[in-house]
Amino acid sequence: MMPLVPFTLSWLVGIWGASRIALPTLALGVAVGVAIFGLVLAWRARKLCWILVLALAAVLGALRYNSVQPHFDQTTLATYNDQQKPVVVEGVIVAEPDTRDTYTNLRVEADHLLILQLSSGQVSNLSEGVTRTVKGLVLVQAPAFTDYHCGDRLRVEGKLQTPTDSPDFSYREYLARQGVYSLMSRPRVTTLARDQGFAPLGWLYSFKARAKNIIAQILPEPQASLLTGILLGDDAATRRRHSQERAGSVSHDGHLARDCDQRL
Repeated sequence: MMPLVPFTLSWLVGIWGASRIALPTLALGVAVGVAIFGLVLAWRARKLCWILVLALAAVLGALRYNSVQPHFDQTTLATYNDQQKPVVVEGVIVAEPDTRDTYTNLRVEADHLLILQLSSGQVSNLSEGVTRTVKGLVLVQAPAFTDYHCGDRLRVEGKLQTPTDSPDFSYREYLARQGVYSLMSRPRVTTLARDQGFAPLGWLYSFKARAKNIIAQILPEPQASLLTGILLGDDAATRRRHSQERAGSVSHDGHLARDCDQRL
């Protein structure tokens, strides 16, 4: 058990070092080969082997850090963020739609991008666009309470944007940790086909939808939202519960204020 602690620490040191210094992946691969070759040659020397094992852990940690860093090129959707020209993105919804009060978040795995040409009067022209094969997730903010499901294939027309940060919260980093680097707010959305995604994932979300309906029929609010959030991991239900609690608090404060006014 004890050797695991220094091995883990060396792994973390490698990740930290790679985050501070740009280490080429090729050089790290060569270092892994050298460390493994050294272990084979010095397997009888216990102390030297242990040093090589720790060095190998650090190099593997650095390789892990490099492997999860985003790489943007002409086939990456985020490369086309923040351009003046509108684009058309085609892709499949890969997560359960997240309905908010005024919009619905759709995570779309893009596979085709059409860069539109602006004709006279700044009107987009679909027939003169340039089509590219791309990859990457885009967070589409569609109108609220629309009929979209995981696995739907969509055509989305609008402007790709880089998520912005606020003074209190880094929304860009929050989405980046989930592999999302592009945002499209209030675009024109067209459903091209249904059930185009990974079938078991669609079955899972269908089961969750039925379970939410059953819970909503059995329990009143906010108990239904609380149970849905706990059992099904439904963040939207949790947010609704918090909103209702805040609204109830405001309503209660308002009643208290009116009571005080009447007494005065």
